[in-house]
Amino acid sequence: MSDTYTGAGRGDGARLSALAFQAVGQTSARRAFTARIPIGGGSVLVRQVRTCNDRVDGPPGGALTVVILPPPPGGGDVDVMARGFSQTIRTTTQFRRLEGSWSITAREVTRASGREIWEPNPTTARGPLYSFAPSTVTVTYRLAPGTLIVNASPRFDGQIELSGLPGNPRINMNTSNPSAQLSIPPGTYTISPEPVVEGNSIHNCLTYYQYTGGGVPLEVHSRGVYTVDLQYRPASGCLDISAIDESGGGLQHLNPRVIFRRNR
Repeated sequence: MSDTYTGAGRGDGARLSALAFQAVGQTSARRAFTARIPIGGGSVLVRQVRTCNDRVDGPPGGALTVVILPPPPGGGDVDVMARGFSQTIRTTTQFRRLEGSWSITAREVTRASGREIWEPNPTTARGPLYSFAPSTVTVTYRLAPGTLIVNASPRFDGQIELSGLPGNPRINMNTSNPSAQLSIPPGTYTISPEPVVEGNSIHNCLTYYQYTGGGVPLEVHSRGVYTVDLQYRPASGCLDISAIDESGGGLQHLNPRVIFRRNR
């Protein structure tokens, strides 16, 4: 088979791949036949070639492979059904001699004493069976995360790094909404917020904030919702001082000054 044939194409843009057959006699080739098959992207696998009045050998029915990827700890939970056939599997399995059509039903599984929930996709699927070509269906399992809501006080515009969580994420805080939401895989963690962060106060003043708490223990379950409150205090500050002349212009030639003295 040639995968470089660039002859006539189809209106839908699929290319035509040249597939050649040759009947060979005892001394020389007797007949040659070439078919051009639209396959688009991909490849063609010829499993069997028959001529008229050939006897059909081999088992009846079709073959089906059910792929469970990735398999959860302890395996998945998938029912496989065909005509007169039903079986529950937990890992990738091949079936032969199935008849009619196939269908699967995948269910979520719970592991780690209920802390982990693995969700399948798809939950149901079905399709035909062919005696001349195998079928494959893939069930993908995903570990359902938990939700973490982080609140910071006082309000400021800035970022806080949360060490101890997967990837040490950085969350964005702002004065209008001092909360952030994260998806966290199930597990047991100790959150260590960034000790000193730089941010703008509600008065748009650049300030350093210092975390006043310690490590925050957290046990996350799939689909659970958890809230953590982080307390910071300003470690530096600034003053916004405005001089307003209410004398009717009589003080316009004065040069007001503000002097700060540090207490000893």
